[in-house]
Amino acid sequence: MPVLQLNAQDKREIQDFLQQLTQLSGSARQSFLIHFASTNDATWQQHLRNQRRPIYWWIGIVQMQMQMGIWGRAYKACADARAHMLRELCDFLVERELGDSQLGSPLLLAQLRYNLKHFRHDCMRGLLASHCQASSMSDSEVENQLAISSYGAAIRCISRGHTSYQAIVQSLINSRPEQAPVWLPQASYAAKPGEEAGLASTLQNAINAAISYSDLRQAPRALYQFCSSPALLALPR
Repeated sequence: MPVLQLNAQDKREIQDFLQQLTQLSGSARQSFLIHFASTNDATWQQHLRNQRRPIYWWIGIVQMQMQMGIWGRAYKACADARAHMLRELCDFLVERELGDSQLGSPLLLAQLRYNLKHFRHDCMRGLLASHCQASSMSDSEVENQLAISSYGAAIRCISRGHTSYQAIVQSLINSRPEQAPVWLPQASYAAKPGEEAGLASTLQNAINAAISYSDLRQAPRALYQFCSSPALLALPR
């Protein structure tokens, strides 16, 4: 299981977010934690202040915290159920659609091409904008940030009842929880020379990241993986 990679700025922002949650009334905090994965963006913005990261990144963070037992047994059970469903869908995708660097269906090929052209780079720019312009992020750090956001998007997708593998692909690739486009030009179904292997690799990497996060389990001192000064927090359980 890969170690969750969060840098110092990530941990500071997560700590501020958690500190704000502890200041809510018990009923307000409980309502948020129950519905965090499916609630609308406006509700999230009330808790994020001026944070510029995608909301789906935050959904991924809270989901993983619950899987690791930070919020207690009841929330962990719910988070584990979401993670298990996503893992099953990812396993199905690998079995049905990926093999020998080829995609199982022309429609999936068109879906990947559409998403990579229109959304993925926009999401990357949004993630980078959340960091100080003076700071530099390596390619691996950018991919890690994108993977967390994609995981959160897939978790929201499941929480809202969109459990087709096409919807999960849409979430994993463009980090936005939405159904696959109902329209895709027939001409875009055919692979260009050398293109299919690259698209299959991109999808496989996204699936691998989602599987690794969905496999996160309860761990001692888990809060230390998310916060800069966890001793200052007293999270209700």
